[in-house]
Formats: sequence, structure tokens, C-alpha cells
Amino acid sequence: MNKLFLLQKIKLDRRFIPFLLLLIFCFFVYLPGIAELPVIDRDEAHFAQATKQMLQSGNFFQIRFQDQTRFRKPPGINWLQALSVKLWSSADSIAIWPYRLPSTFGATCSVLLIYFFASRFSSRKTAFLAAMMLASSLLLVTEAHMAVIDASLLLTVVIMQGALWLIWNDKQRSGVQYFLWLIFFWLALSAGLVLKGVTALVAILSIITLSIWEKDWRWLKDLHVFYGLIFVAGITFCWLYFVNQAEHSNYLWQMLHRDLLPKLQG
Repeated sequence: MNKLFLLQKIKLDRRFIPFLLLLIFCFFVYLPGIAELPVIDRDEAHFAQATKQMLQSGNFFQIRFQDQTRFRKPPGINWLQALSVKLWSSADSIAIWPYRLPSTFGATCSVLLIYFFASRFSSRKTAFLAAMMLASSLLLVTEAHMAVIDASLLLTVVIMQGALWLIWNDKQRSGVQYFLWLIFFWLALSAGLVLKGVTALVAILSIITLSIWEKDWRWLKDLHVFYGLIFVAGITFCWLYFVNQAEHSNYLWQMLHRDLLPKLQG
């Protein structure tokens, strides 16, 4: 009996070895230089300064760079950075590394989740290689060292797309696991909206493409689209309302007018 328990424990532990190896690799690739590298570009400086002013003023719904309101992005990344600074540093510190930790965390979790999701429909070896390729890509290594949105946004996209695939692939359409991934899908979509907003476009295009390719629209009822959209709209309305109140302006319109539309025109 003891031998059987030991064999089961060893077998269970072996499942976590790829996660442990990926985690160690991410630490060796993402952590070096995170404190020594100076501010890399203008966006990093702007995000960090806006977060610093949030912490100093105590108003977490005002997104300002010096005396100018940043009608650029939603406040999600600033909130993550503010939490990181609260945990590991202080608003008076000039160190940049606490503002970079959300990106490092987002990149690392994205790598681990890529392995987790890929191993569900492919071999563990293939999933591990896919995760290693992502972890070692120059772009992700760079983003993991910067106090910007992209690595955190990647995490929301990976969770959303992985959950969407599992919902689609679930044959029973019921049970705890199905509802858990359903919650993760809508939560990741909401988190992506408060970070940048493009996550919704990724979800919409994925759902439309999958439905057209498979010639099946009936599965949308398994997404509980109506209740999901109410959930996402409720969360989005809450943070938009408080940001509008803090800035005495229509923040969404200003963001679209000053940031998104000029980029689309360009």
C-alpha cells in the first residue's frame, strides 16, 4: 500500500517538473537586469510616472502625467504597478524595477499557461517546446523587462483563448470544470478591457472564425453570451464611471478620439 502511494506521488510530482523547469528558465531570463536597466523608452517612463502620481495623490482613478490627463489607455496597468510598488517599494522611491514586476509576472504566467493549455491537446514534449519558444522569444524577454502593458495583456489573452478552447472542446457542457473555465473566460476578457481594450477584438474574431469554420453557431449558448456581456459591461461601467468622475470628462470618448482613431488613421 505504501509503495503504491509512493509511486502515485512520484507520478504526480513528475507532472510538475515541466512547470518547475519553465519557471526556473523564466527567472534566469527575465529577472537579470530588471533593476539595473535604465528606463528603456518613453512609454515606460509615462506609465511609471502616472502610477507614481496615483500613489502620491491617493486617487487611483486619475491617470495623469505631470499636470496632463493621459487619455491614452485604461488604468489597469497603473493599478497593477501601484499594487507592486505598495508591496515591494514606496511611492517616494525612484527605482523602476517595482513598476516592471507586473510585466515579469505576466510573461512568466503566460509561459506556464501556454504549456498547460498546449499539453491538453498535444504531447507534453510539444507543449514544453512551445512554451520554451515563447519564453525565449526576444520580444517577450524585452517586454518582461519593461513597465508597459503588453506582457500583462498577453496573460489575459492566453487565459481567454485557452478557456475558450476548453469550453469549445468540453463534451459534457456541464460540471464544475466547465463553469470554472467559463468564469475565467469572461474575467480575462474584462481584465483585458481594463488593460488595453483589444482583448475583446481577439475574442470576437476567434468566436466568429471558429463558428464559420465549423458551421456551428449553436455552441454559443455554452458561452452564456448574454450573461457574460452583462458581467463584462458591469465591470467596465464601474471603472469608467469612477474615472469619468475623477477627471470630470468622458474618458472613453477622449481615449478613442485622442489615441485609437489617430492610430487607425495612421
